[in-house]
Amino acid sequence: MRHPVCRPNVKHNNIKIKAENYMSMHERITHRLMWTSERIQRRLMRISERIDDCMRYIADPRECVYKFNALKQSEKIMRRPELQSACALAERIKEQDSDSERQIKYTNVRRYIVSNLRRLYSLGLHGRFAAPSPRKPFTVLDIGAGAGFFLYCCKLYGHEGTGFDASTSDLYTGMHAALGVRCACTAIRPMTPLPDFGGKFDLITAFAVCFHIAGGRVWSADEWRFFLCDLLQNHCADGGKIYLHLNDNPPGDRADVRKKILASFPSASFAYQAITLCKK
Repeated sequence: MRHPVCRPNVKHNNIKIKAENYMSMHERITHRLMWTSERIQRRLMRISERIDDCMRYIADPRECVYKFNALKQSEKIMRRPELQSACALAERIKEQDSDSERQIKYTNVRRYIVSNLRRLYSLGLHGRFAAPSPRKPFTVLDIGAGAGFFLYCCKLYGHEGTGFDASTSDLYTGMHAALGVRCACTAIRPMTPLPDFGGKFDLITAFAVCFHIAGGRVWSADEWRFFLCDLLQNHCADGGKIYLHLNDNPPGDRADVRKKILASFPSASFAYQAITLCKK
């Protein structure tokens, strides 16, 4: 008597293999789409920056000279050992967390050195006697200091810089240590005074301002008034100034912020993308 032969369920196995292949293909397509999306976003950001450069050149032709000088000076600065360490750190963190757009953008260290040198030049901090008194350098407080590149450029020109940022990422803390800049972890909250940073400052800066947008809600005119009054009274030295470089994201935000600030501080000056307040 013949015993029945146990045959594998070929149909079931084929369906399983097809499902696994489908999932593998789906993951590859998803990863490819995410990678393409990130590339498109970076390209759009670069295009936006170039348009922004053209507008800056039109608003102030000296910006052309600032960019040329920054590119030339950055070649020498990038050979410094602390920047070599910063580049190595950026590459290492990029490999560890390649999906983080915030981490990836800081990989090009020279790009941020150039952009912050241009900021330094436009603020008049590059001259040896650019400080309020020729006997001492500027004291600078940088709001939203990020990786600390602006503070580092200030240090190169002999100024004393302090910064703060809400983020405590490994990239930021590592960059601060590599560049030798002083930066605290402090979050800005509406209607809440900032902590003491060890004195008053000749210049308070904030670039690409976005701290006034939280949870989909933007600051009111009263919240801007409270924040700027706190800076002027408790953190800005006599004769000092506050410089806010405004984003326009979402579109129209820059005009909205300008309107709210000028309503409380009519003496503030507005030039292209920045608002400046002076303390007499």
